[in-house]
Amino acid sequence: MTLNLRVSLDFAGYSDPDLDEFAGNVVTSLTGNTSFPNPPVTLANLGVFVSTFHNAVQAALPGGIQLTAAKNAAREALLDALRKEANYVQTGSNHSLDVLLTSGFYANSTNRAQSPLDQPVITEVDNLATTKLLVRLTPVTNARSYNVQTNTNGNGTW
Repeated sequence: MTLNLRVSLDFAGYSDPDLDEFAGNVVTSLTGNTSFPNPPVTLANLGVFVSTFHNAVQAALPGGIQLTAAKNAAREALLDALRKEANYVQTGSNHSLDVLLTSGFYANSTNRAQSPLDQPVITEVDNLATTKLLVRLTPVTNARSYNVQTNTNGNGTW
């Protein structure tokens, strides 16, 4: 069976320092990588986008509308270049996870099988207000919502 690999585009939601580090790692990983010889954005240009973004982030640290706007523009230019590279890597990996991971990008899980969720554990119950309780739970991976049931008489009916 052939793996249908997809490159994760989660980097678009990274914080500025994390995106800077991720993009630098992609440039390093693709440099000299024979599996990806002709990227749509040359590594020199991608390096320029990374350094421009890095400098814009540093310049915007004190704040200011113009500096923040310049940082945001540099971020969008870098994200656009990274998306083009991700598409190229996804196509050029030839269904090989090892090859895809050499690019510095991450792979999305293609597993769509359902599996039972872990049981959440109540860590704390606070009396928030009259007739209101605040329930704190341990997070459950892949849980979309929680259904809380109460029992006031202790006989097992919820």
